[in-house]
Amino acid sequence: TVGLAGCVENDIFMIVQMGTAGPGCKPAALVGGDYVSTGVLDVSLNTGYTAFPLLQNALTSPSTTDAPERNILHLKQFNVSVDLGGIPVSVPPELLAYPVLTSGTLLPGGQAAVKIKLIPDQLIAAISGVIPANLKPQVLVRVRAVAGRSGGELTTPVFEFPLTLCKGCLVDLRDPCPDPAD
Repeated sequence: TVGLAGCVENDIFMIVQMGTAGPGCKPAALVGGDYVSTGVLDVSLNTGYTAFPLLQNALTSPSTTDAPERNILHLKQFNVSVDLGGIPVSVPPELLAYPVLTSGTLLPGGQAAVKIKLIPDQLIAAISGVIPANLKPQVLVRVRAVAGRSGGELTTPVFEFPLTLCKGCLVDLRDPCPDPAD
């Protein structure tokens, strides 16, 4: 158990894949939807990227029913970093590496899709002026989830998610996701 505390690479708490938005901007995983291996973000919409990482808790429950459940994970945050590759722009460091706070529980053996703002609107505002309409640069987003557990904290291995940026390449036919503050 001691080896599980802290920022240890593990296969018991992980981001399995990145989900898509379903009806009502809910994680499609909850309504039988698909997952994506890459994303596309149109910077001309002046909106960041909302994502739905699917988390898995591979811990098991104690074998006795009298024992307290110690393998419930209490979600705390996602640590996100963005590698802009060769995009020629100076961006404040806090827009390239930041925590995204979250909450919830993940039962032993369970999975849950969580809605997070993977790319903040402020980062898009900082880089949209240098993305020409004819180029589609790719950035790499690295995500780790952090959860508390009886006796410590678990951090997922890094999940890498490539994201293609474009200017004017997407037609805005979607309903806007409700603001998380609403």
